[in-house]
Amino acid sequence: MAHEVFVSHSTNDKHAADALVAYLERAGIRCWVAPRDIMPGASWATSILQAINQCRVMVVVFSSNANRSDHIRREVERAVFRGVGVIPVRIEDVLPQGDLEYFLSASHWLDAVTPPLERHFEELATKLRVLVNPESGPSHTASGMTNPHPPRPRTAASKASAIKRPWALTFFVLALLAGLLGFGGLAGSSADVAKFLALLFSILSLVSAALGRGRPPTV
Repeated sequence: MAHEVFVSHSTNDKHAADALVAYLERAGIRCWVAPRDIMPGASWATSILQAINQCRVMVVVFSSNANRSDHIRREVERAVFRGVGVIPVRIEDVLPQGDLEYFLSASHWLDAVTPPLERHFEELATKLRVLVNPESGPSHTASGMTNPHPPRPRTAASKASAIKRPWALTFFVLALLAGLLGFGGLAGSSADVAKFLALLFSILSLVSAALGRGRPPTV
């Protein structure tokens, strides 16, 4: 892959986009940005579509200029359609409007409103490193803190296995008590009932233990 991050921006925000791309590429994150990466003579629209299809993450330099840009709206729509993650970097204290409000409503925003602009880029670079290469670093929680050993969710199979193991022990204890009564503490029909219960609880104990040792849960 020639690039990892597609940088979407208005031509009126080119200075911010250029500074962002320069910082990310110094950090080792490969970027695609127009018009720099459009080959001479190539179709502008085709080049942008191909770049979006090949990237892992789209960064949107967001401002009032971006709100008015039909090009950015179409680029973000294509990224969402292709399942590409979108990170808006807000360089102006404005909110998305129209289609952009719809497309960006579920995105995690990065505010870079307060100057200098460059001091916000390190946080973005840290997030992008994890997104473009998840195996290269620890996972990030929603609060932005790192969690080197995230807990794995318990599956239905593991929960069911945990429930079955106590039942196996319960049935075993009941079988033992019934056996003691049937073979030593009772006489007549009561002893026969106790022996039957001992056999029944023994079978239930074995079945529960066997189910508890079923296939290991999938994680």
